[in-house]
Amino acid sequence: MAVIMFPVAVLLVNGFEKIISNTNPLVAGEKPPPEFTQLIVSEGLAGTQLHGTYRKEGHEVRFFTIRGPTLSVLERSANIPKFEMSMCFVNEQGYPLFTVAGGDGVPIPECNKAGGEFDSDKTTEQEAELAREAMQAIARLSFRHEYEPEKYILVGSLAIANTLDHVLADGIQLP
Repeated sequence: MAVIMFPVAVLLVNGFEKIISNTNPLVAGEKPPPEFTQLIVSEGLAGTQLHGTYRKEGHEVRFFTIRGPTLSVLERSANIPKFEMSMCFVNEQGYPLFTVAGGDGVPIPECNKAGGEFDSDKTTEQEAELAREAMQAIARLSFRHEYEPEKYILVGSLAIANTLDHVLADGIQLP
């Protein structure tokens, strides 16, 4: 499958401008693996949002990011994005597998099925593994400089997930 791109100049919904443009977040010439059936960045009134779909063997996970406000110099270190960032991976039914919420409280509507709560009855370990595989594939992609914050939040979640697996597998008690 190919990456689906939708160039949009301006979309008016009920008289309000929603999306200014959709953009490929990858550097020129970079081609994502065929498992990515969608990978676009939307710029609009809601800010910068990345949307993607990763499909393999008849199953898919979707992922979303949204930028919040710029952090002050005192709130950030040199190795993190300068924005509040939120992200999620959801299964085909829209239930969250992984989420990171920025401190700005800006919700990602696609991540809010069941109020954004994790429901182990609605997700499977196979779906979580597919989300991790998507994160690993994202880590290997070359994003354009201006979209590195989106890559950072998506890939950084993999390290957190791997750490939690180690903690749970070893029976370590968290404080």
